[in-house]
Amino acid sequence: MESWLVVFLGVLALASILQVVVLVVFARLGLQTARRARALQERARVELRVPLGHLSEATRNVKEMSTLLAGEARELRDSARTAAVDVRAAKDDMTRAVRTPVVHVSALARAVVRAVQTFRRTPFRPPTARQGAEYTPPTPSDWARA
Repeated sequence: MESWLVVFLGVLALASILQVVVLVVFARLGLQTARRARALQERARVELRVPLGHLSEATRNVKEMSTLLAGEARELRDSARTAAVDVRAAKDDMTRAVRTPVVHVSALARAVVRAVQTFRRTPFRPPTARQGAEYTPPTPSDWARA
């Protein structure tokens, strides 16, 4: 029975030694991996420094461009408002310019119509000999009263 005990203890010792060897191998592989990762990180930092600089410069440029475009958009909007006001003023001027002659023509037409109506209402009497000396032709103020 003692032989089985020695064999069992030997197997346990061998398993412990194997476990230590596996842990040492894993530790060594972990250190190598950490060194490689550090080297990759350093190389990436060196190689990416220039592209990151370009990226930050491009970001600044885009920011400046968006600021400039916002200013241009404000100026364009203000110009459009000013143009709209100018167009309204021009429209009002054109309306007055077209309407004024029409008003004058319509006033003249009304005057002609009223004169014709007045002429039709008052009978025409030729002056007689007796009236010839006293007759005075009607004046425009007389026409307004008629």
